[in-house]
Amino acid sequence: MIIDVNPFMIDKLGFPHNEFIGKNIWELGFFRDIGINKAKFHELQEKGYVRYEDLPLKTANGREMSVEFVSNVYLVGQKKVIQCNIRDITERKQAEEERIRLETVIEQASECVVITDVKGTIQYVNPAFEKITGYSIEEAIGQNPRMLKSGKHEEIFYKNMWDTLLSGNKWNGRFINKKKDGQLYTEEASISPIIDKTGAITNFAAVKRDVTNELLTEQRQRETQKMEAIGTLAGGIAHDFNNILSAIIGYTELSMDEVPEGSQLHSDLTKIFKAGYRARDLVNQILTFSRQREQEKRPILIDPIIKETLKMLRASLPSTIEIRQSIEPEPGTVRADATQIHQVIMNLCTNAGQAMSQKGGILEVILTSKELDSGFCIQHPGLVPGRYLKLMVSDTGHGIPQDILPRIFEPYFTTRDKSGGTGLGLAMVHGIVTDCGGAVTVYSEPGKGTTFKVYLPVIMEEPADEAEKTAIVIKGHEHILFIDDEKDIGDVGKRILEQLGYTVTVMTSSIDALEFFQKDPYRFDLVITDMTMPFMTGDELSEEFMRIRQDIPIIVCTGYSEKLTEETALSIGIRAYMGKPLLKSEMAETVRRVLDERNEGI
Repeated sequence: MIIDVNPFMIDKLGFPHNEFIGKNIWELGFFRDIGINKAKFHELQEKGYVRYEDLPLKTANGREMSVEFVSNVYLVGQKKVIQCNIRDITERKQAEEERIRLETVIEQASECVVITDVKGTIQYVNPAFEKITGYSIEEAIGQNPRMLKSGKHEEIFYKNMWDTLLSGNKWNGRFINKKKDGQLYTEEASISPIIDKTGAITNFAAVKRDVTNELLTEQRQRETQKMEAIGTLAGGIAHDFNNILSAIIGYTELSMDEVPEGSQLHSDLTKIFKAGYRARDLVNQILTFSRQREQEKRPILIDPIIKETLKMLRASLPSTIEIRQSIEPEPGTVRADATQIHQVIMNLCTNAGQAMSQKGGILEVILTSKELDSGFCIQHPGLVPGRYLKLMVSDTGHGIPQDILPRIFEPYFTTRDKSGGTGLGLAMVHGIVTDCGGAVTVYSEPGKGTTFKVYLPVIMEEPADEAEKTAIVIKGHEHILFIDDEKDIGDVGKRILEQLGYTVTVMTSSIDALEFFQKDPYRFDLVITDMTMPFMTGDELSEEFMRIRQDIPIIVCTGYSEKLTEETALSIGIRAYMGKPLLKSEMAETVRRVLDERNEGI
């Protein structure tokens, strides 16, 4: 039975004095845990002492509080008296709960948390440190964060950091650090000095985040934007350059028809024509590189591509690099795109040249044919037994470290500095070769050089030399409206078509051509129009023509167009789509085919 209570109980709990006096303690509703456990008082009577570390109470106004409850039994005269001491620990408990929550957050955080003393000795790291660095918590405690140094920062970098921290200020920045396994990573860090009540620095706390993948993603985005910019530039180059080539190739073909075959002049003109044709392939290569055009695979010989590429490389490589080549005569035909094969050779040889740029060396290119058996093909998934061309490109340069050798075909992976390359070259090589049904292998030793081997399956088809084609004269008599804003292209088109027997009217303005056509739409049997023209594009002009005369056959020519593809051209009723520069044979075949299809439909 309660005899008396001090003012603490009355003030803290908010109950009047008479609520306590004369009652057993377990009868008081605010002592909930004691109320349901009378056994504690039997224990108190037997042992003379009972303690509650954390006893929940509820005040008169309903507020929850926590107390430390201690009861002792005293002998006063012949009577046993129980004294209950109660201490309010609500704030202490809340602080402890907050500490536990904070500790849980730190322990489970994905960010790395490191606490050191004023000398930099590590006193605490959270589990994320172990996950990111590879060092266990036990290995880290007692060490200095310099255990992670990569050697990528100058000493002045660390001096500036420590000057900032020791002056009592927070430091923010990025480290390039080294994991336990030697792998480099980049982390974004915020380091703060911990200052006590006297103003003295007692510790340093660092919160660090591994941003390696984020930076790689940013780099890829920049490279993608760069590729898009190159693509935009490539489209403009392709359009203008193909217009120029149209005139060069067209006038050359016309001139070849005027001079006797076998003469020196005819031979010279043939060389100009072949050079123009190679220039056309170069434009296609630019568009392929910028991912704006898919290349069509066809039977080709790669030995002349190798020889031509090495001639080009000789001018760009330093004289300290010797080029050796061994090309097997008539090694075989492969199904591939000549432009992409050129890219493969250029990338492999350029990498080899980079590896020997400082000390010089030997660049060796060997092309042979080889039968691959099932054992070899099992080791290189994707290959099937049979005859292959084996292209070997080797150098005597610095070699590739074994730890990064497995990664060299990854997109954007590069060992060069920011100005040395994008890391796309070998990934492109691997993609092109694999797409052709082949494989590429690499062997390298640091200090001894690197050897790449490319295997391409041989096919039985004979290659077609497009540049050797002569104009197939398929004559006609119809009237053609030829529209191109480039005067020279209009002149070339007119002369070629007139040689083939057609009557040709040339217009250099799309607006004028539309007005001319409206006056007498049945005067023409066919319209050939350029795509990119001022005021009205070729597809818009074609739709206007077809509104006036639904059955008029139209051919669209373009040096390059993002807007109109062959599929979209055909879908709107255009009968054929030709890319510039045009060969006489291509124009003759396409014009005759479109006119014959129209006649069959009549």
